[in-house]
Amino acid sequence: MTPPADIFQGLEKDQYFSKIDLTKGYWQIPVRKEDIPKTAFVTMDCHYEFLRMPFGMMNFGATLTRAVKKLLCGMNNVVDYIDDLLINTETWEAHREDKE
Repeated sequence: MTPPADIFQGLEKDQYFSKIDLTKGYWQIPVRKEDIPKTAFVTMDCHYEFLRMPFGMMNFGATLTRAVKKLLCGMNNVVDYIDDLLINTETWEAHREDKE
């Protein structure tokens, strides 16, 4: 993971920023079928298993970070930190530009 100081240093010339929070980012990633029973918990009412990654389980943070990095691979002017994205540009025109 890139230290915050290094991230801020790379933004020194930029004037326009958009922040995106990947809401419930963990829940966007399915749990492998063979691992679903490992997520089980029991309440007084029922037995539950997660089909999507819940927050707080071991290695799920690393899995989310790896998925976000893979998704953003090759994109310029986008910095990721866990489930937060920062889009940064020097000019408003560049910030509004639609990149494919």
